[in-house]
Amino acid sequence: MFLVKSKNFYTLCCDIALGICIFKNINDARKIMSKRYFVPTLSQKREYQRYKALKDKLRRQYISRLNVDLKDFNKAAERLRRTFQYRGAQSVYVSLHPCLEQVRFNALMDGKFLIVPDANFVKGFYLLDPGKVRAKDKLAAVRSSSRMKKFGVKLNPSKKFPIPKIKLAIFDSLIACNDCGAVLNDGNGFMDLALSILNFLGWLDKDFAVTVTPIYKGLSDFSCRQLVMKENDWWADLIISPENVIYPTKPDTSFTPLIGEILDPRRIKRSDVLFYIFNKMLKFPIKSLS
Repeated sequence: MFLVKSKNFYTLCCDIALGICIFKNINDARKIMSKRYFVPTLSQKREYQRYKALKDKLRRQYISRLNVDLKDFNKAAERLRRTFQYRGAQSVYVSLHPCLEQVRFNALMDGKFLIVPDANFVKGFYLLDPGKVRAKDKLAAVRSSSRMKKFGVKLNPSKKFPIPKIKLAIFDSLIACNDCGAVLNDGNGFMDLALSILNFLGWLDKDFAVTVTPIYKGLSDFSCRQLVMKENDWWADLIISPENVIYPTKPDTSFTPLIGEILDPRRIKRSDVLFYIFNKMLKFPIKSLS
């Protein structure tokens, strides 16, 4: 009897030791994968600055001519609802733009987990669970950042993602190219940074899609030559307008990593999620970015 117990104890110890080794290897693999999604410097700085200037010029040209109609966005939201990408997504990320309020509301009403950012990513991201927000509160819950905080739960980047990974990320944009999916946003970099952070944390599904809803109505006039893309820019898989859904032929580009050189150290320190990534996961000296 004593021998049987000893054997079982020995087996248990071996299993524990093996488990520790596996766990260590998993953590090492996660660190390696994380570092693949981060680069400290731009690979082509001159090209980046040139493309940035071109996009800024184009942005100034069209911001002054904007004609925003919320009815158009509501129509686009209903059109998005009929796409197979939207129907197949259990978890969706939607930006905070007021024009996407209907999209956020639809997501909750359709029983999808809704992930939204805090303003400037100060507190990272929030999760709104459709099962925990009462039907009468769902419209109020998606109207402002403060209300989303009230009805949502802050996502902890140090813990496992608690829901199915994000399969659809939805953003507003100024203009987009129907042919290649190139996008021009407001210049604050929220779309590119949000996607790079979510990708770095491993919260995006391997088959996720990026959807944009352009504000400017003349999007069909644009070509790939006019709308250049920098190395930190993300391309759109779907372009939703009130009239139709466009599936551009996106170039074969790899994931877009976090690029340390273009991030302001003050922005990193003010953002819970960015500070955690740089300080805890990468152990990267933030001072070196200044």
